[in-house]
Amino acid sequence: VAVRMPNQPDFGPYSKTCSIVVPPIARTIEDTSVTAVAFDAQVYPNPFAEQFYFKVATASQESFTIQVYDMMGRTIESRTVNADAIETTEIGANYPAGVYQVIVTQGTNVKTLRVVKR
Repeated sequence: VAVRMPNQPDFGPYSKTCSIVVPPIARTIEDTSVTAVAFDAQVYPNPFAEQFYFKVATASQESFTIQVYDMMGRTIESRTVNADAIETTEIGANYPAGVYQVIVTQGTNVKTLRVVKR
């Protein structure tokens, strides 16, 4: 076994035995009993023909802001939706066929999605 130490250009001498000393902090086991839900937002179906919906994973009950832009950067729609109504919100029914950027914001969490209307 040969070991290369940090900030040393070469490996140490080879030997038959190997003793590894690990600092106590490296032995700490993370408590995974409390799982934090990261913010995530998705749209479906994509591409869509009539309208699309949101699937959101979040622990917050703050309202969402939904902003939709066309590919020229023009605002197509902007609305605020309560957290309990986000997954039943329909968007895009009156949009012409094309590609759209959707920005979903909840507090400091922001997710940008691209959707296509056929």
